[in-house]
Amino acid sequence: MRARRKLSLCLACLFSTAAAAAQWAHYGGGPGGQQYSPLDQINTGNVRQLEVAWQYRSGELERHSEFHNATAKVQVNPILLPATAGGHLAICTPFNRVVALDPATGTERWAYQPDVRIGGYASADDPEGLEAPPFANCRGLAYWEDAQTAATAACRHRLFMATNDLKLIAVDARDGQPCDGFGHGGIVDVEPEVLSAQPPAAIGEVRFPSPPVIVNGVLVVGSSVRDNHRANAPSGAVRAFSAHDGRRLWTFDPVPR
Repeated sequence: MRARRKLSLCLACLFSTAAAAAQWAHYGGGPGGQQYSPLDQINTGNVRQLEVAWQYRSGELERHSEFHNATAKVQVNPILLPATAGGHLAICTPFNRVVALDPATGTERWAYQPDVRIGGYASADDPEGLEAPPFANCRGLAYWEDAQTAATAACRHRLFMATNDLKLIAVDARDGQPCDGFGHGGIVDVEPEVLSAQPPAAIGEVRFPSPPVIVNGVLVVGSSVRDNHRANAPSGAVRAFSAHDGRRLWTFDPVPR
């Protein structure tokens, strides 16, 4: 029994000790997403003896309809924030709800629910795609420390999320409050730009399922594009914004036009 307790405790403490041994504050581990950790507490000799230390239930099944839940994907990669950013285990749900958990107990510390449209591919009869399967997905969040903001000020430490309806959202990593200095009230709405790009997209044809990458204060976001549907598929351009204030910086279309 004591051995089983130790293994459960080891699993629960894994995330809390990770900050010292190897940061996992980014999607895939480090800023480059190398997906490697030098931690050796869990190895081939003891992995079969591990037990569940805690479980977290997001409540999304109850918040959303069976129709919406049927196509939702749970592909999130949790990130562990440094102590200065709250020390949370941060995740997002398929419906773009941001949640901060206590890494030792799984207790929810705070949650942020943005106003996002839940819908699928638009059509002539359903111009906003609200009656189409939404295929909701959020693979993770991006963490960034803003050196331009005072150490004790709000949003010195930020979490960014790219949403299913083409928004970029920034919240304070410590308490989940929107970063007012980023875009408008913590939100940059990229959908108008995507819908007017060449070739243009219809609502739902381009999505942001993956977290952005942040390099030297530049927030870069890719996209998922509905392909094999029409000859002039919508643009899958890569876009960059200021992580500090949300200003659009540049766009790169990998396909020559």
